[in-house]
Amino acid sequence: AWEMFERGDWVVPTFNGELRTHKPILLYWVMMSAYHVGGVNEWTARAGSALLSVGTVLLTYGVGRRILPGNGGMWAAVVLSTTLMFNVAAHAATPDACLIFCCTAALFSLVYGSNLRCDADDATATTESNWSTWPGRVHPGWALVAFVAMGLAVLAKGPVGFVLPLAVWGVFTWWTAPHKESADATSASLLAQLANKLHPHRIAQSLLVIRPITAVIVVLVIAAPWYYLVGQRTDGVWLREFFLEHNVGRAMRAMEGHRGNPLLYYPIAMLVGFFPWSVFAVPLAIWTWRRRDANRLPHSHVFLLCWIGVIVTAFSFASTKLPSYVTPTYPAIALLCGDLLATWETRRQSLAAAWPQRAALTLALIGCIIIIGLPVAAHFVLPGEAWLGIIGLIPAIGGTLMWKHLRAERFDAGFRVAGGTAILLSLAIWGLVVPQVSRHQEISKLLERTRHEQSDSPIASLGVHEPSWIFYAGRTIPLLDPTETQVAAEILNQPGGQLIVSRSMYEQSLQQLPVDVSVRKAVPYFLKDEQLLLLERNDRATITHRSTSSDAPFEAMR
Repeated sequence: AWEMFERGDWVVPTFNGELRTHKPILLYWVMMSAYHVGGVNEWTARAGSALLSVGTVLLTYGVGRRILPGNGGMWAAVVLSTTLMFNVAAHAATPDACLIFCCTAALFSLVYGSNLRCDADDATATTESNWSTWPGRVHPGWALVAFVAMGLAVLAKGPVGFVLPLAVWGVFTWWTAPHKESADATSASLLAQLANKLHPHRIAQSLLVIRPITAVIVVLVIAAPWYYLVGQRTDGVWLREFFLEHNVGRAMRAMEGHRGNPLLYYPIAMLVGFFPWSVFAVPLAIWTWRRRDANRLPHSHVFLLCWIGVIVTAFSFASTKLPSYVTPTYPAIALLCGDLLATWETRRQSLAAAWPQRAALTLALIGCIIIIGLPVAAHFVLPGEAWLGIIGLIPAIGGTLMWKHLRAERFDAGFRVAGGTAILLSLAIWGLVVPQVSRHQEISKLLERTRHEQSDSPIASLGVHEPSWIFYAGRTIPLLDPTETQVAAEILNQPGGQLIVSRSMYEQSLQQLPVDVSVRKAVPYFLKDEQLLLLERNDRATITHRSTSSDAPFEAMR
């Protein structure tokens, strides 16, 4: 976004001097707005994602206050704000935080404009609705707000920003639609219930209620102007590549090696991404299933299950898979988890007391694994950082204390320990571990010096490239294919020319590079068993060596 910011372009996404067709414009607008306020730096690049994530937590709390009893909304906010993958989105300069916020805002608006609320859940999903209490009906004003949020989501990540939240509400509306048959669903056969759900009148009424035509019009009013402008500015290239390659293409075939089992990939990814609260996954699933089986599943839970099920199912069918694709479901999972914790806290649940104790012991066990496993992993990828394993003490001690309270039937104290453990662990990860690990990214220091010393000199990378290098260098760094050694040699032959290569690539291409090339600096390749080298001609390297001893070449390679 800094390239667009410097030239004042708010329309055409570019990266490293090239047209960027992967994602639409909203993230760039958010980042450029932050740059206007605080300048171009790492903090402002990520500030938008952080603020939007705070907004998502507040929206989740609002939904919980509306549809969950007791402290369910408060617990949902605590759960969501301390989950691993949600925090990754909150700390990254990626479109995920934008999409999560916009989808949550759309569903928040639909909830607040409907009859879906906690005090209305005396009528459960298996009880016949009537037209006046049907939770699928939404006030036109709130529906308009929801459609505006969907339009912004389309600017964040494309058609999924409109299709997914509308599909979530559509499936929920269809499932809870009024019907003429007897309310005694327990006596009806499964086939009869399915026939009732698929009755044409029921489907037609559901479609009318969600106002799809109005939704399309509002979304087009919000998003179409930018899509039109970017199409005009790029002669249709951006539109063609974005829709055909990065939407249809990713759905039809696995791209960039991102593939996985359609049944197992996302459940496993969500268990990892929802840590530490994923230790409650089994009791949460059992609790929800038992309520459904006993015909006591409230409409609020039907809505949350639709929220999760529609999004996970849609991305499971897509060939390209990434853990971040399903993060828009995390507010819904947090709301379900928050409701379970609130009912456990007040002992209003039917699960055996052993289940929360098992969750606590699981958390303690994972803490012990971290204490042992993290130093071992650090030995190979982060030498000298074995001490980071001490963060495993947080879940280990927290899980043990939680188990002791729960075993003594002090449920409120036990779950307060769980919340405190999650908060402390999140602070330790993002306030201690991540900054310490980031210090090993020495390439950033090298590129910052390159920006200050010779911003006009040519530079390129040969066979190796990371997106973050562009930001740290403050300039474009053309990526050369490993076979383009002749082009690399021409760059080095220019005054001040520099080349970034891995050590293995340097050794392979040594004979094709200028005879007097040498290494100005070598740094470890972050989290890889490799080195990155900055190459220059000997005369330039010698000058640098004489003027700044700290930048002397590590070794003479010729």
